[in-house]
Amino acid sequence: MKLYRTEGIVLRSRVMREADKVLTIYTRDQGKVRAVAYGIAKPGSRKRGAAQPFSYSRFLMARGRDLDVVRQCEEIRRTEGLQSNLVTITCASYICELIELVTPDEEPDRELFKLLCQALDEIPKTKNRELLLRAFEARVLNRVGYQLHLDDCVICRKDPGGSQVVISPREGGLLCPTCRKKDPDGIPCRMGTVRLLERLFDWPLERVHALAAGAETRQELNTLLNACICYYLERKPKALAFLQKLGEI
Repeated sequence: MKLYRTEGIVLRSRVMREADKVLTIYTRDQGKVRAVAYGIAKPGSRKRGAAQPFSYSRFLMARGRDLDVVRQCEEIRRTEGLQSNLVTITCASYICELIELVTPDEEPDRELFKLLCQALDEIPKTKNRELLLRAFEARVLNRVGYQLHLDDCVICRKDPGGSQVVISPREGGLLCPTCRKKDPDGIPCRMGTVRLLERLFDWPLERVHALAAGAETRQELNTLLNACICYYLERKPKALAFLQKLGEI
């Protein structure tokens, strides 16, 4: 088996046998990989901490036919406070689930890896998790090629006019009054919400809490980006549904 070294974030783990787990890891150099960690769940296993979800760890892996094999692993760091309560755990789970769902296997993207690390670091620190998640969603979608057209009507390129617009996840952007009939499920938004969305693409994650956003604007943004996520994935992420049940977004 060919060996390789990498480091990455553990997105998910599942039990394969009593003491073995299959890990889904988003790595800096290899992209998303799946690997079996034998004996990881044994009491006293030194690999245990490095294989926990959300851990940033260093791995020595062996290439396998279906699954790679973890030969060695050590935890580089774990974000303090990330597993302190149900809300932060669920936010981190959503971020990791989203990365798992949008990325193909073994296609590295260092910018996306950096974004994942930053978002996990900010979850326990931010004063506004809601806006942090919206910024993360917007940037992930943008990174994987789903870029909303927000300058004018995505179909006819006319100025949509007015302070109230409609954005179509299906068409991929703003719709003018004439073109709205092409997507009756378009999301109504005020232009202030559109401008906030534009700022989320490049505003530093550690400062998104400072952006002015009233309750109505936040709700419109939530509705819009949740609809875009579900359209792109053709499903609703499990952790997103749970966050909505918790009333956190």
